[in-house]
Amino acid sequence: AKSVSNADWLMNHIYRGEYFCGFCSRMMNSLEDYLFDSSQDIGKRRPQAIETLFDALLVSGMAMTIVGTSAPASGGEHLLSHTLDMMAGVDGLGHDLHGRQVGVGTILASALYERIFKIDRPRCVDMPSNIDAFWGRLAGSVGEQYAQKKPQLAVLREKLNDQKIWQNFIESARRQVRPPQQIKNCLKTAGAAHTFSELKCSRQRFRDAVLRMHQIRRRPTVVDLAWLLGVLPAAADEIINEWLSK
Repeated sequence: AKSVSNADWLMNHIYRGEYFCGFCSRMMNSLEDYLFDSSQDIGKRRPQAIETLFDALLVSGMAMTIVGTSAPASGGEHLLSHTLDMMAGVDGLGHDLHGRQVGVGTILASALYERIFKIDRPRCVDMPSNIDAFWGRLAGSVGEQYAQKKPQLAVLREKLNDQKIWQNFIESARRQVRPPQQIKNCLKTAGAAHTFSELKCSRQRFRDAVLRMHQIRRRPTVVDLAWLLGVLPAAADEIINEWLSK
């Protein structure tokens, strides 16, 4: 999750002036190569690889503690897991483990970034102004978060017209985000979930989560950026088919 969560953190730094700690970002990135290189050994439960995994978790916690926010380790990829959990709370159909859901969410977030990186000049489209009846008894809480996000999205929308800022963001984010294929291969090799079916989730349920996950938290992420730029909802089915179905 760290490469995409750091890119989301950079987005909020560049476009909204949120504090970004380069030291914490580098600290997080320093262990990522080891995790990708150790994915097969993690899948085989080899002690040295598990130790590396725990080191990464500890460093993640340290980074969040230093900056006083979850931004270094939690971006748009985490929203998928939280959304699936919340849906289960509404209809009682259950959900998978947080880490497995976040892994699939990381592939999704990377795939969104992959499409965003191909946009030379951003042109914003209108986003839904409110949440729908989908959330049931959670509608009040979700609606409150979404209402708090809308002023931030207005700022983001206005600044997306500045080509210089856009190029700065794209160049910075590209250095952070790993390709979806690399993330998927790593998860698969480690024996982790990398498709929606492995989360015991139907395609329709997964699609519902993808198209509503941006509503649940006030901090903007790549998912909001994808909506503002028209990547979502238009490309949702293509991304699910290409990266998350098999």
